[in-house]
Amino acid sequence: EPLVCVASVAEPALALVQELLAVASHDGAAPTLGQGLASRSFVLAACLKSELRGTQAHALALGLLAELLQGCGEESAWRPAHLDEALSEALAGGRATRQAALHLAGAAVSRLGLSFGKPGGAALLGRLRPLLSLMAGELRLGLEGHAGRDTTCAACAALEATIVAFGQESAALEESGNLEEVSDCLRQLHRAVGDVHDWCADLPEEGEPPMELALLARVAAAWQLEDPRRFETEFSRSLKAFCRLRPAEFAVLLPCVHELHDWHLTPALGKVLQI
Repeated sequence: EPLVCVASVAEPALALVQELLAVASHDGAAPTLGQGLASRSFVLAACLKSELRGTQAHALALGLLAELLQGCGEESAWRPAHLDEALSEALAGGRATRQAALHLAGAAVSRLGLSFGKPGGAALLGRLRPLLSLMAGELRLGLEGHAGRDTTCAACAALEATIVAFGQESAALEESGNLEEVSDCLRQLHRAVGDVHDWCADLPEEGEPPMELALLARVAAAWQLEDPRRFETEFSRSLKAFCRLRPAEFAVLLPCVHELHDWHLTPALGKVLQI
């Protein structure tokens, strides 16, 4: 474990773990039990070491932890014991680990819910709030052209996972009594979804649609499925932009479109008929 503190040693070791996981994924086989446990332990240790904070090794470790979480099936009992601390270190890593932090947040919420795997299952709203601020902030920067496309895509994926988790855990959140913290989190989600629709309204009609449009459609669809009324007007307005997607990409919007009043009078009618 002391070697984990040395970036010059940790980075090639993490690259080796990445290669092992890539080979296993390509062959369709998981690493052996021993390899899997050793990989997880080493990757998690690297995520937690403050000596690596903000380094390339730190970003690589966070990305690998996200991959490990995504690679676990629903039946897996693996819950990283210090995932909350790893997310805290990811936020503290600054710009160097921002994209990796978004990947990890999305994977953690998608796999483990708003509790991040903590015993008891209660939502860790104190951890979620800064993560949502990061997601919404990076999405806005990306839509304004001030952040890289990969970071914007990671923010979209994390926001989609978080919106879905909020819907699934809405009853527990209402019963938790932490209404102020829940409201703070929802404000960040409202900000992000509002930015999606504003960007769609300003999208030029000519030319190929940017690749972000498909991911933004998924964010908008996730919200509409949970709360079809709050952004109903904005969603209807954004359909003109979303209709430029390929049929397979537009399909995620179908349940939301059918919830609209007089949806057959919207630009989506032609797209629905294509599908």
